[in-house]
Amino acid sequence: PLVYLPASLGIWTARVLRLSPLAMMYAARIFSVLTLVFALAVSFRLAPGYRAAMTAVALIPMTLHQAGGISGDVVTMAVSFVGLSLVLHAREHFVSRRFLILAAVVFTMWSLCKFSVWALPLLLLIPASAFPNPRAWLAYIGAVAICMVGALAIWNAIDSGNMEAFRIARLSHGIDVSANVRLAAAHPLTFARQLLGLVRSNLWPEVGQFLGVFGWTKFGLPPWVRLEYLLLLVVVAATEFATKPFRGWERGILLLVFFAGVVFVHAVIFVSDGTLCAGDAGRMCFGSSAGIQGRYFIPVCLSGLVALRQSRVNVRSSTLMGLVMGVGTLQALAALVLIRLA
Repeated sequence: PLVYLPASLGIWTARVLRLSPLAMMYAARIFSVLTLVFALAVSFRLAPGYRAAMTAVALIPMTLHQAGGISGDVVTMAVSFVGLSLVLHAREHFVSRRFLILAAVVFTMWSLCKFSVWALPLLLLIPASAFPNPRAWLAYIGAVAICMVGALAIWNAIDSGNMEAFRIARLSHGIDVSANVRLAAAHPLTFARQLLGLVRSNLWPEVGQFLGVFGWTKFGLPPWVRLEYLLLLVVVAATEFATKPFRGWERGILLLVFFAGVVFVHAVIFVSDGTLCAGDAGRMCFGSSAGIQGRYFIPVCLSGLVALRQSRVNVRSSTLMGLVMGVGTLQALAALVLIRLA
């Protein structure tokens, strides 16, 4: 109910102004861009110590491609930036009751963006000292979890007709989503082994796609350009100055959210694209990672990058921002050249 709201507002605005259908599409794209820009501005304000890392992720070609299009991914990315920034802000600043309500609303919205329930553990980064006692802290996290799951349940009930149409459409291609879900529930260990095998076998191709393949999977930058940007992401995330170093358990939560998001993406694609293997009731066949695209990992990558932060070797934020803007601009120009040559 949220992911297409900015684009819909753009179309509605153009319709009120009695503009052409083409103008409606451009208005939708403009509203999508403004949504991500607004989310970044809010995130920079909430967590100024992570601006370089956020900017580096925002300048990935696939991020720019999604931001300038009519896609549900742009809102998912925008809410993920704000959601993570909220908990990072809470680690270093006083937390008011109004702030906690805002965090609950944002996380509930986050769950409605492509079923992103994997983000829930991030709430553990909000200090327990912000609450009267540990019981109140746990009660708050539990209440937000109920809101996230409850919102999903309500939306699924409202959207059941569309989900049934999706199931029928997949069935026409020989993919029975309902049977796949039942199979995963009946054989969880087998499903988990297959899922981990899928992640392991497609790890590097998916990393390359995440960094330099855009236009869904139509355009791809050279491998050395992707490697260069991967190095940039790691260096910026690790060396940006941290006012409050992460403890071991906090890094563990960030990495847990990152890996949970990655596994969740594969599980959803596995269930929606897999087919039952002939002669084996406990396995699903999945030919390749064609259904998995780099854009799926943009909302989860920041948690993994932030977990790399250390305090021994730091670089000034202004220096890192200059480096990110320079390399990011060059990569964007390379992407435009690639599109032009194609």
